[in-house]
Amino acid sequence: MNARPLASVLMCHAPVAIPEIAGKNRDAAQKTTSAMKAAASFITTRSPDVVVIASPHTPRLKEEFVILKGDRLTGDFADFEFSDISVSVPSDQDAVSRLIAEANKSGIPVSVRYAASLDQGALVPLYFMKKAGWTGKTIVIGFPGRMPLRQFESLGRVIRTVAQTRQETWAFIASGDMSHRLAPGSPAGYDQKAHNFDDSIVLALREGRLADALDVDPELRKLASEDVVESLAIAYGTSGGMRGGRVLSYESPFGVGYLVAILCDPDSE
Repeated sequence: MNARPLASVLMCHAPVAIPEIAGKNRDAAQKTTSAMKAAASFITTRSPDVVVIASPHTPRLKEEFVILKGDRLTGDFADFEFSDISVSVPSDQDAVSRLIAEANKSGIPVSVRYAASLDQGALVPLYFMKKAGWTGKTIVIGFPGRMPLRQFESLGRVIRTVAQTRQETWAFIASGDMSHRLAPGSPAGYDQKAHNFDDSIVLALREGRLADALDVDPELRKLASEDVVESLAIAYGTSGGMRGGRVLSYESPFGVGYLVAILCDPDSE
């Protein structure tokens, strides 16, 4: 019997989505802020036993996935001059051990690593999860320097299998931002073709075609300077290939694309 798909969402990791940090710019990203609240609510109202977050900003090892270790995962926004905004959630060390064992059995290299503080890729989604009432067990996964997307999908399937084996309800958050090159002055510079990447991903997710979002031309991904496709590949694995989902918002007020979406709702079918 195939393991049940995980409820999953895509959340951006732009600190400007947080009203306190955005300050006078909060209106410019209001659609994103509202969508992040909705995505967090979608997850918390399902009362998961464990939430898994995949963050492209978690420190990477060259050829291994990383799972953060520690009884609690903590961090704040001191790098953005808001050290008073913080997050602290419990981890699940037994679940981590089982994930690593199952992944290694499947030929997916995974190791544990201590992180003194969570990165923005995990912190921004967790800020909204905290606001939605989340205080439960959380697992944060970081990526290898280079690895085929099929390995990311395989890791997603491992996550789904471990949740099923433990007879628990898990949920998945894919953290990622779209093109970083959408306007003059963008963080990675400007390229007039970068919007083609965002357009293709948004269209695929609007039509419930998560698998197609992974088939974007690698050269276009590189041109766009994105950090979302790898997270989406893990989400696809956790979904069991289930179609569906919906886009909650897309905007690019500061030259970076912010896409927030429900990727898989197991209760919809």
